[in-house]
Amino acid sequence: MTTITLKINERSKAGKAFMTMTNFFIESKSVKIIESSSTKNTVYQEFEEALKEVKQIEEGKIKPKSLKEFLDEQ
Repeated sequence: MTTITLKINERSKAGKAFMTMTNFFIESKSVKIIESSSTKNTVYQEFEEALKEVKQIEEGKIKPKSLKEFLDEQ
């Protein structure tokens, strides 16, 4: 097994593409993300979590929230 340490500029095109590819492998059993010291801002993290939630809804793994539930969280 090989361990690779990378420093990625997430604001560059190459960095964004690499992070997209990395997110694909997170669900893989053959590649494991050991440590992530990302400096993502909160908005990006929330957006990423929302995308994961949408994916789970599309796959039928979770039930979508009603408008009332959504507004109660705010």
